[in-house]
Amino acid sequence: MKHLTLRSYGHSPFAHIGVLPPPPRHGRGGAVAVTEAKLVPNYYSKTCPRAEPIVTDMVSQRQLSHPTTAAGVLRIFFHDCFVSGRDASLLVSTTAFACPLRARRRAEPVVPGTTPSRP
Repeated sequence: MKHLTLRSYGHSPFAHIGVLPPPPRHGRGGAVAVTEAKLVPNYYSKTCPRAEPIVTDMVSQRQLSHPTTAAGVLRIFFHDCFVSGRDASLLVSTTAFACPLRARRRAEPVVPGTTPSRP
């Protein structure tokens, strides 16, 4: 089983994700290697400088009104979609993509043609 570590950058809701192998079992000892994803802060700063503030504001507002938003978004992107997401759990919940879809709709008028098309 892999373990995820999150490292935040300032006040941004975006995090740097590192995937860690399981800790060594008793008797094996040694250091645990870290494989870090190639996520970087300010990724859109040149192509869409207003994208991060739009998403930050949208996610923050949604998190205040629906406290499970952050956990749900993390689950969608790091469990359902990328890790082992072929279990159709996204099809069961009709609100699974609510937060990402709202963020995309708010960003589209500001940076037309740069947001991904609807799935």
